[in-house]
Amino acid sequence: APLLVTLTSHPPEVLVGIQLFKIILESASWVTAKSMAALSRARELVPDIGSRSSVVYRGVPRPEGASEPLSARFPTIVCMGRLAREKGFDLAIRAFATIRPHFTNIRMIIGGNGPERRALEELVRSLNLTDHIDFAGWVNPEGVASFLSAATVVMIPSRRECLPRVAVEAALLAKPVIATMVGGIPEVVVDGQTGMVVEPEDPHALAQATLYLLANPEQASGMGTIACDRAQKLFHMPHCIDAYHELYAKLAFAHSP
Repeated sequence: APLLVTLTSHPPEVLVGIQLFKIILESASWVTAKSMAALSRARELVPDIGSRSSVVYRGVPRPEGASEPLSARFPTIVCMGRLAREKGFDLAIRAFATIRPHFTNIRMIIGGNGPERRALEELVRSLNLTDHIDFAGWVNPEGVASFLSAATVVMIPSRRECLPRVAVEAALLAKPVIATMVGGIPEVVVDGQTGMVVEPEDPHALAQATLYLLANPEQASGMGTIACDRAQKLFHMPHCIDAYHELYAKLAFAHSP
């Protein structure tokens, strides 16, 4: 039977993981990846898949209901994801420490759980930000749209990514995104058009980008509108389904007796 392998995360960096990764891809009839960044890395590790691999962007259903308008008077920065080091939420918190003195009513909400939660909460306390940063815990998939809808800006400060779903969901809700230039993020967030992209490991850059958007609410709103239009075309769920349907049919035909 033909084997189709889909990469939903960035290829591993640990040697043992790379060896297993190579074996799997070498045995595949076709390989797809959720981002061009992940596929390029996979092709570097296993050059043989170059002619039997492609990108199929993650299909994300359009959220139901209208998103809340961006609030410049009571700005809210939202982060969401697994509370792990690679997600960089400690960078977001340090960036917020720079942002907060400029806005009396600003707050940050962090959604998700993970091994870094205790350390992140301690960082918030050490920076005297407990009255301004809330940890919302795990967000039910059905509640993601509502959770992101309250955002003025969605921040994705990752150290490592393939193509974060939260970036697509934020775009579909017309929210401007500030994110780091890692993995497939630039394939979702177009710098200066749908949000702002900064170098990783740089809380100051995250803070400056956020301050710029908060100081220019009309531009931020325009970025959100462009992001929504682009996401509806690029990450359209029927397009993703059709792409996989065509691949399965192609592979089945090629392996038919």
